[in-house]
Amino acid sequence: MTKLVLSILIALSAHRAIAGDDGSARAVQHRINVAAPGSVVTIPAGSFTWSEGITIGGKGITLQGAGPGVTTIKNASGHRLISVSCVPDRSAQITGLTLLGDRTLAISGSKTTAPYRIDHCIFDDGTAAQATLVEVSGNGPGLIDQCKFVAGAASEMIHNYGMGAENASGWSDEVIPGSAAAVYIEDCTFSKNPLADKYFWGTCALQSYYGARTVLRHCILNYCHIDQHGNVPPLYGARWWEFYNNTFYVPPNGNQSNYFALRGGSGVVFNNHVSGGPNAGAGGIQLYSDERTNPPLCGPGAGIFVNGKPSPLTSPVYIWGNDAGMEVVSDSSNVIAGRNFFVSTTQPARLMRSQQASDNSTTTYSYTPFEYPHPMRMGDANRKSTVERSTSR
Repeated sequence: MTKLVLSILIALSAHRAIAGDDGSARAVQHRINVAAPGSVVTIPAGSFTWSEGITIGGKGITLQGAGPGVTTIKNASGHRLISVSCVPDRSAQITGLTLLGDRTLAISGSKTTAPYRIDHCIFDDGTAAQATLVEVSGNGPGLIDQCKFVAGAASEMIHNYGMGAENASGWSDEVIPGSAAAVYIEDCTFSKNPLADKYFWGTCALQSYYGARTVLRHCILNYCHIDQHGNVPPLYGARWWEFYNNTFYVPPNGNQSNYFALRGGSGVVFNNHVSGGPNAGAGGIQLYSDERTNPPLCGPGAGIFVNGKPSPLTSPVYIWGNDAGMEVVSDSSNVIAGRNFFVSTTQPARLMRSQQASDNSTTTYSYTPFEYPHPMRMGDANRKSTVERSTSR
């Protein structure tokens, strides 16, 4: 049993609850400060406005509301509302809350921290444009599940910042496809607001950067797309991603130019679907590079850095089994079919890989998705969502 899977199982153990009837930021922060490691700190039912943020660090605390739509907190601070730092031996969790406004949750970890969980929450910034609702960083393992996200045009609802700007370390460590060592986003709903609009304005459910590795699966995306950022040196792009079994909804006569904008890193994209429409836009799976280098250093199909430098080997993107309306398009002369990416009807038996230091030009692997539902959901009743998943807001 791997250390990471063992830490997931440890994270499922019960915590001691510390309750309070005051839902103010100062009262909640005080309960966190005096809580023993591994405790559950509850926030009562009600609607609260916080003009200051709270910090959870070093204890593996669970912050638990009375339920989405029951405990509601509005961010009036102008800054990050809830900041969480993960630790190696205890899992942090945020659950049962509705969080209103921009930058309501930021969570950081590392490869050695226990996996965190964000579940059964609603994140809603109304029609505000260019919002960021949840920020994750440090390439720590985690799970975001059974949550609902709503934001306005050109918003980027989840930001995975990886290792941070000008930090190439996320490209130098090894990636194991289909492993637990990623941020998992599953059974969530993302919606552009308003949904009825002439164009989707690049509204984004997930944006990844700087060596990040992310899995998004079994989600509904209402008039928004998935964007994996590329490399404009010295800013390093997303490293690894797995996107499958998602449904993209386009409102009648909507205009969505792409469902995926894959500008950096490598991974797999399969069994994704489209509903609604008709879509007046191209609605494709778009691959392109922000770099002039051919092949791109961190663009689609890039592999591990060896001795601090990009490997000369490609680690192709594999795309298969998506709906016919999701045409695969390369918009860059240095992102080439048959080298940087492969498209097929079904999953290839063997996939080429350059994600580990020992990989060479003949290294292949057989892709198997990580367990679904994620093991951190083991304690959920029937392991099913209690947050409504719909194809419209």
